Amino acid sequence: MENKQINKQDIEKYLEYMNHKNPTEVIVFDDEKYPNGKATFSKDKKEIIKQIEKYNIDEEVNVYSGARDRTGKGDKNVTGSEFIWVEIDEHDKEKPEDCERFEKLMNKYNIEIGMKGFSGGGYHYYIPHKNYGFHDEQSKQVYKNTLNLFRDVLLDNNIDIDKGVFDLQRVTRVIGTFNHRWNKLSKIIYINKDIDKIQNFLNMSDMCKSYIKKPKEPKEKGEYVIEQDAFKILEKYGIDKRDKWIYEILKNKIEIQEDTGGNSVFGKNCAIALAQNEMLEEEMKVVGREFFKLILGRSLASFMGWIRKTQDGEMSTINKIEINRAIDEGGYSLSKYSNNEASEEIQEIVKVKEHKLKLLTIRDYEKHKISKDYIIKDVIYPSEINLAFGQSGHMKSFLALYKALCIASGRKYLGKFRTKKQPVAYMSAENHMDTDKERLFKLMRGLKIRSRKIPLYFIPRSMCKDVLEQKYFADLYFTLKEKGIKVLFLDTINPLTPSIDDNSARDVTGLFNNFLKPLVDNLGLTIIFLHHTDKKGSDFLGSTKWFANSDGVWRIERSELTNRVKIYNHKNRKGEQSVKEIQINFSDKEITFDLVDEGGIEKFSKKKKPSQKDFFMWKLKTIVKDTSLERLKIYQILKENECTIKTDKSGKNSTLDRAIAEWRKQE
Repeated sequence: MENKQINKQDIEKYLEYMNHKNPTEVIVFDDEKYPNGKATFSKDKKEIIKQIEKYNIDEEVNVYSGARDRTGKGDKNVTGSEFIWVEIDEHDKEKPEDCERFEKLMNKYNIEIGMKGFSGGGYHYYIPHKNYGFHDEQSKQVYKNTLNLFRDVLLDNNIDIDKGVFDLQRVTRVIGTFNHRWNKLSKIIYINKDIDKIQNFLNMSDMCKSYIKKPKEPKEKGEYVIEQDAFKILEKYGIDKRDKWIYEILKNKIEIQEDTGGNSVFGKNCAIALAQNEMLEEEMKVVGREFFKLILGRSLASFMGWIRKTQDGEMSTINKIEINRAIDEGGYSLSKYSNNEASEEIQEIVKVKEHKLKLLTIRDYEKHKISKDYIIKDVIYPSEINLAFGQSGHMKSFLALYKALCIASGRKYLGKFRTKKQPVAYMSAENHMDTDKERLFKLMRGLKIRSRKIPLYFIPRSMCKDVLEQKYFADLYFTLKEKGIKVLFLDTINPLTPSIDDNSARDVTGLFNNFLKPLVDNLGLTIIFLHHTDKKGSDFLGSTKWFANSDGVWRIERSELTNRVKIYNHKNRKGEQSVKEIQINFSDKEITFDLVDEGGIEKFSKKKKPSQKDFFMWKLKTIVKDTSLERLKIYQILKENECTIKTDKSGKNSTLDRAIAEWRKQE
């Protein structure tokens, strides 16, 4: 691990290269210290570097800046651009071949690189061009189109880039700062100031135009030329006999259309098939390069990404049922897997039956007794799928774990709503075990739960995989069945479903039909899954099918700069509930929840509301931390972190001073 430090010379060079006419935005993100992010704007270079050092070294958080000139947050406030920024990340493995391909492509079109930097987790390239100011939405859209074309050229040349950096508002790591995620110091590799920016822009345009001229319409079969080496490799590993559809796509030059969803299914499962056979990487690239000539809307870069996920254990088994369905839905003349080739576990779960369906009559419905059962009365009912969504840092996980403890112990939810004690499983796919442990025992103390034998079971992040992988699904299914689990929490759904596209109605519906609903229908589970919001933070991320397929939908919203959250119920089988406001009380030993009504806090918890002194003590321990600091410095740190401090004429707050004195004694 490197010493945590900054390189002020590189930071100065970086800021000079940005050449912002407006104040530069410095922004930090941290799940604990700045869950909603924090941005400051300044034109004073010394002040900017001072702020960067404070955040990056003193507080040990990663520091970024708005790449393009702007007057505020968001695309609408970006005023112009002087460069195109490209990132090749190396978070999972080193990619020297991608850097080499990128630099060769730039040389081919005489496009000069203005600055190259190492971010601590990959490489950043800045391609300068003439200053392009945005006078209206039309000029901004023209530039966005140029960015998208530039991105597509790189992807078309199989360069594995971060596609997200082509957003106008995207922030970039300040080069010269310490990367705390990867424990490395970022640095400038070289800067080239002697560039004709107008000519560079023209050369970029030539490259993009050459890309536009490429035929986009589907080719005739005779136009495709498939390298014979690809067939030899497939035959060498027996894939032509075992996974015939892969061989047939190439042999018969069958195009997999982009709008069917099959392009992702076939591409992903082909990657799994190749990686499982322990092919050499060069062999996989040969097959992938030929295969993806026929998979429309996907690139070799995405294929190699699936290869890496398989090698890392995130994907493990070909989904034969998924392939068969994609062949049927697309109407492709390809060999399907036979029924006995599907795993026995999945067959048992699916429970395919040969006889006809039994149709129910009105009399059958008349005899049916409506269940009055519940998990949490008026909140959650048996055999339901519930979606709870909210922004990062809005207490989703705290609320979910609290709810899981209430159900597993039979404690009243929020001290008011009755629960029926049920065995609970909690898949914690995002948080580290250290975080889960600390939260768990503080919540247990807050609920006065002493027993370690309550039926609450955890699947930690290290054991969470893609729930749509057949083997993992089967393992999970029989584990839940064996333990008699009745309530399953998924925190959050995204890392548990890396193979689906949140925005694809087909993918989302497939997740419900192939994973969530089979668990509910066959095991009688109630499922609560957590999900993120869109960029605006006002709605759930992705397709409307997330909402349509859920029985209950809840939005969690944290009141700014407080520990209060509001829970909005947008969908409920027995009628939507009114808005619930909750006060979450944090202390060193416990976490408690109070339900707030119009008149204030309902006294459901035995713990009194924390005093002002207790509040200051908590802030001192979680934010200031260093007891040796002078009083004025402590005041300053608290104010910078949005802590309201009312002072008298002499600039003191007696309650805070007493808290500081007691804190120093305790420490």
